Amino acid sequence: MKKLLLILLVSLSFNSNGEERVYLTCEFCSDDQCMELDGSQTLIIFPDTNEFLFGPEMRRTLSKYSEFGDSITWTKTLGSISQEFRVNRISGEMTEEWTNYIDGEFVSTISYKSKCKKIESLF
Repeated sequence: MKKLLLILLVSLSFNSNGEERVYLTCEFCSDDQCMELDGSQTLIIFPDTNEFLFGPEMRRTLSKYSEFGDSITWTKTLGSISQEFRVNRISGEMTEEWTNYIDGEFVSTISYKSKCKKIESLF
């Protein structure tokens, strides 16, 4: 009985959150050329809770995403500037679109594309 309890406690300690994490690293792409961004585009997805962590490690906060077809999306807003992110879970393409509120309407100003790849944890 003690051995069974010990095995149960050890197995719970390895998966204390009770949820799977998906780690992605994304590279900025322009004109079919992709380059790494020194980890600034790291994305960790928690599919069980529809939450994610994105960006540089020191500035990451746990946020919610929405699912639409084969993509997940989320929006960040700062004043009159809005950033919408979309990641296609099949192709790995991430689109980041910046929108400004100018003269009473939203205007798309900049759009970036990234290519994301799933990375495996070492243990």
